[in-house]
Amino acid sequence: MAEVLLLGGTGTISSHTLAALVAEGHACTILTRGDHGPPGLAGVGIVTADRRDEVALADAFASVRPDVVIDFACFQPEEARAIARIAHGRIRHFIFVSTVDVFGFPQPALPIAEDAPLLAANTPYAAAKQACERIFAAACDSGRFPVTIVRPTYSLGPRFVISLFEHRAERVLARLYHGRPVVVPGDGGRLIHVSDAADTGRMIAALAGRMDARGARLTVGTAGSVMTHADYYRRLARAVGGEARLVFVPDDVLAAEPAVAGGLYPVLTRFDLAFAIGGHPAFDGFHFSAGIDAGIAAYVARIEAEGVLASPPPEDFEDALAARFR
Repeated sequence: MAEVLLLGGTGTISSHTLAALVAEGHACTILTRGDHGPPGLAGVGIVTADRRDEVALADAFASVRPDVVIDFACFQPEEARAIARIAHGRIRHFIFVSTVDVFGFPQPALPIAEDAPLLAANTPYAAAKQACERIFAAACDSGRFPVTIVRPTYSLGPRFVISLFEHRAERVLARLYHGRPVVVPGDGGRLIHVSDAADTGRMIAALAGRMDARGARLTVGTAGSVMTHADYYRRLARAVGGEARLVFVPDDVLAAEPAVAGGLYPVLTRFDLAFAIGGHPAFDGFHFSAGIDAGIAAYVARIEAEGVLASPPPEDFEDALAARFR
């Protein structure tokens, strides 16, 4: 068993990773700003700090003396350089949690292979993650800084469910709950690859300390959970006990719609998204969950408890588009 330091540990994916590591008998400490409260697991050490503070990060290494570090909170190149400086020669294994957005879209073939060349990034977030990957790949040393890069698919859980226009799905779930129409790009047949955050977290946990994973770049998430946009929204409707009143809007209309210009459609959901998941070294004996519905249900339960679904949402661009195209 290993001494594991998680940079982050209370987020959607990282909390599942932490739970799996604890269940496997690893000694775990999380470094967290405390935004989401304590992890709620007995025996987990907590260092309250900002991972962007290099002094605090170095102090955490000195106090925890980890064998394995799993970094969920590295988003900028300077953060990658800092952790590489601090960890080099001091740990057995470093796992960097990147994102499938680093592939760049559209890709020429589906599903997108784990070794597909990275194209130009669609967002500043993806570009920064690409830069971090390059830094860690250059610093990777099988003896002194063994690195594994994992790229999670869109992993659903209590704090994250994606919609087709924004990362937070509260608005579309409220529309579905109150029987309002929801807009789907094109004919609804475009693909999205969503995963159960529990699968993603357990896959990352299973890599901890595995030297056969050093140097690998692995896509992690639920295999076989690729579906059309229309089917995905029908799943969301079922989760809130509503009816999916889908309105299909042509892509050229959406491309000219100011209300979606700064959201996910221009950079992500106007492309088909399906990812190959097959290089994970722990696949032998690994079983995926039953599907994505548990993650969606956990998200719905949270926003319902917060009162998000209590009142009908205000009218927005989807009502105007629905009036034109339904």
